[in-house]
Amino acid sequence: MLIIVCLVTVISSVAAKVPTLNQQYGIVGFLAQLRSSVEPPASNMNFVRYSLEMQALANDWASRCSNTYPNVTQFPQFKGTGMTIQTFYNKRPRFSDVSLIANEASNYNYDRNRCNGVCRNYKTMVKEATTKVGCAIKKCSRRRRQDNEQYYLICALNRADKVKRRPYRKGKSCTECPKNYKCTYKLCIRSNGNNGIPLQFTKGPENTTKKPTQPEIEATISASTTQPDVVPPFDDSTEPGATDIST
Repeated sequence: MLIIVCLVTVISSVAAKVPTLNQQYGIVGFLAQLRSSVEPPASNMNFVRYSLEMQALANDWASRCSNTYPNVTQFPQFKGTGMTIQTFYNKRPRFSDVSLIANEASNYNYDRNRCNGVCRNYKTMVKEATTKVGCAIKKCSRRRRQDNEQYYLICALNRADKVKRRPYRKGKSCTECPKNYKCTYKLCIRSNGNNGIPLQFTKGPENTTKKPTQPEIEATISASTTQPDVVPPFDDSTEPGATDIST
């Protein structure tokens, strides 16, 4: 019995952590806020739902304890997948820390398609064609200093690999949504349901110009764990493909 307990302890200490259902709501809510408030506005910004498929990819890469991005020649399973990688030293991150990526928005100049500082994670999270996201957290030992803890918070997003391009086409919100999609809070959503979007986002006006502040984003993530009218995210591999029209 002692041997079994010890074995479980070793395995749990090295396994990556994946979000609970409530934390998935938070990630979905953050992306809805971030993507609906891009400047300049996007003409074809899809709503992103939580995906177990993307979570498995994030878990896979997080388990490798690498702060580099996967080479698809060596790791073909990541083809077409974008990654956001956040590194934390001596601090255990929470999944709500994905909201820190919003701080990179001010570093990105859309017209020049240039970053004045770090903005790769932001560009990845606002790729217009993306429809799925999944995240994982992994604790890793630092190579030279075993006494220090290092954590990776990694999210995988589909159709987000071409990070050098502009992440979306600018224009009036939702004017280029795919067929059979509707516009809700500046996001293109399939008309046969709200696709797991927290309902507080469906109540906002389509053409609102109010940009959420960082405290508002964090409050949304916290509130999403207790909202009674939140529809669970789901994973649907039969979703029609979207076209990446970024230039």
